[in-house]
Amino acid sequence: MSRVGIDRRAILVTELVAAAAFACSKPAVVEDDDREPAPEAPHGQDRESQAVQVDACHALAQLYCNNGPVECEQMESMLRETGVPEPACGKAVQELEAMLASIGEAERAILPMVLARYLPTVLLESPTLTAEQRAKLEAMASGDPPPAMDVPADFDIDRLDVRCPGVAEAKGEMPPAGFERWCERADGRRHGPSHLWNSSGEWVREVEYRDGQPVQVSFRMPDSQQLNPEAFMCPVGLIERREGSGQNQRRRCETETGVVSGPHVEWEGGRVVVIASYENGQAVQVSVKN
Repeated sequence: MSRVGIDRRAILVTELVAAAAFACSKPAVVEDDDREPAPEAPHGQDRESQAVQVDACHALAQLYCNNGPVECEQMESMLRETGVPEPACGKAVQELEAMLASIGEAERAILPMVLARYLPTVLLESPTLTAEQRAKLEAMASGDPPPAMDVPADFDIDRLDVRCPGVAEAKGEMPPAGFERWCERADGRRHGPSHLWNSSGEWVREVEYRDGQPVQVSFRMPDSQQLNPEAFMCPVGLIERREGSGQNQRRRCETETGVVSGPHVEWEGGRVVVIASYENGQAVQVSVKN
């Protein structure tokens, strides 16, 4: 999913997922009578049906990570550690796929938040939750925001650091020590988010890497309108196109067949004036500043 502009909604999605994961994490001490008994596995189940069930939770994890609100490994880990039954995963996949097929382009902008809100409902299917864990998840599923979702009024989005998946560690420096921060695996490949700031310390670009490849690229309109054209890049699989040069130019991404897709940025007089995001030739988000 292409994204242009980084706002508090993205922070709330991240915090909601983190709160759900924390709510269902294993407590240090567990009383035996505080847990619901886990159901016994059905007898006589053949290997084919077991494989289908295993695929259901894997498919659910893939659906979540492909649409933004949670890393694949994080989702798989939550489902595995909480013991969410495979039939419950299958039901969730069916409901979410039906929802995805029915929403329009405008609604896709809030899709990560919708999926994050649905996550507690999935985790509530775990038979191993304590009463306290179940109460927390039920409150979240009913729409009550957890304390972790509170964002201070003076929160500075430009100072948001990267959050790396477990297989990577943060590299680089935030302003004023540096202007780029990214996640890198032990093999030197970037994996996870990468943030770029301009010379004024404004967060202007976010890239999501997987196995060293940029799979998502988004730009944010800075108040100073300072954005180096050389910072422009396209997600893997798209081709960069340029028009003009110097202080007046336009850069965009296209498919091999010439369909505009991904980020689109325009400069006039050396200042960035348009930042947009395209999907299948259609502009889905546009930010203009004269």
